[in-house]
Amino acid sequence: MSALPGSPGGRRRRVPTGRRHVPLLVLVTLAGGCGKKGPPLPPEPRGPFPPADVVVRQIGPHAEVHFEVPPPKGPEPGRQVAKAELLRVAYTPGADRAPDPDAFGRRGQLVGTVDGSAMVAGERAIVRDTLLDELAPQPWGWTVRYALRLRDQRGRLSALPPTPGSV
Repeated sequence: MSALPGSPGGRRRRVPTGRRHVPLLVLVTLAGGCGKKGPPLPPEPRGPFPPADVVVRQIGPHAEVHFEVPPPKGPEPGRQVAKAELLRVAYTPGADRAPDPDAFGRRGQLVGTVDGSAMVAGERAIVRDTLLDELAPQPWGWTVRYALRLRDQRGRLSALPPTPGSV
């Protein structure tokens, strides 16, 4: 042991190892509480906002879905709308047409897309179902429901609410 200047008897007192780390533990514990003050916030929702003001029209053998392009959820380029996708669920004549919230996830067919580079937030856009005549040689009596979803630059999807009309 070495002697400290001014210590009685020229001896150094030994500090137990556990006590030597106490100030360090107190400092680490207090530093863990630093940061933004206030209650915790929920995580930010992912994917773009769903399309607004959706309208379906049948024009001859085709269907058109008109919608308003929503604003991006943030200023980052990855949050910009990259694509609009039109899903269709078709019911044969006489089939049960009760609304099924999972129908588009289970058996929705992708029938139209529009590139997002031409879309401007707040303006109207159109997605066409040009495959409507593929349902059958005579498509009379079929019920067709559509859902429109948007995809951002990162590939995240918007919510998938069905459009308010059937064709």
